[in-house]
Amino acid sequence: MTTTLHAQQALLKTNFFPYWLDNSAAPEPEPALERNIQCDLLIVGAGFTGLWAAIHAKEANPDRDVVIIESQCIAIGASGRPAAILSASVMHGLANASRLFPDEMDELERLGKENMDGFKATIERYDIDCDIEWGGELTVAVGKAGLPDIASEYKLYKKYGHDAHLLDKTAVSKEINSPLFQGGLWSKKRSGTVQPAKLAWGLKKAAMSLGVRVYENSPLVTSTHLKPGVLVTTP
Repeated sequence: MTTTLHAQQALLKTNFFPYWLDNSAAPEPEPALERNIQCDLLIVGAGFTGLWAAIHAKEANPDRDVVIIESQCIAIGASGRPAAILSASVMHGLANASRLFPDEMDELERLGKENMDGFKATIERYDIDCDIEWGGELTVAVGKAGLPDIASEYKLYKKYGHDAHLLDKTAVSKEINSPLFQGGLWSKKRSGTVQPAKLAWGLKKAAMSLGVRVYENSPLVTSTHLKPGVLVTTP
């Protein structure tokens, strides 16, 4: 009973809100949709996928009328709750991709690198301030038993053209000072970290600068296929 009470007391001041979004730099939400409108393209959800889709749509055709509706605020879903890690791998690492899709590795690698290059280009093109750091990706061996896996993955990284470097215990300790790590693999390009919320807010600003209309606190209630077109209702 005492343990339960202590646990409850420890959680009394817990803020149940995404860490990245809890930021004084957060922009004011856009007004909710409160009138009937029409558009060429409606995007439901203002996370990374929705915001980037809107930008791509306007870049491809500036005359296209694009609207985004978001049920709450920008990036409130998965886009506001990630680990903030950027990686060219679309399969959580080359070893995992090679294990699951050995015949598609060339295409997976092409898409992953193309994705990161496009990501970087968008950030630079719209001057998005999102605390981005292209510090690379460091995989470590915990104990000597992990060294063979590091060596094996290093071969994969080199095979597919990554700027990869094997680190011994001394070299790893200069990056992460822990006695547990006996070696490492440092891939130095197309990976790093980012502040997810600031990225989403920057994408929102970029989309709106292109003429995209954004309505927050406007959840989709129903959608009906009209053939042609779709009728969507919000509250």
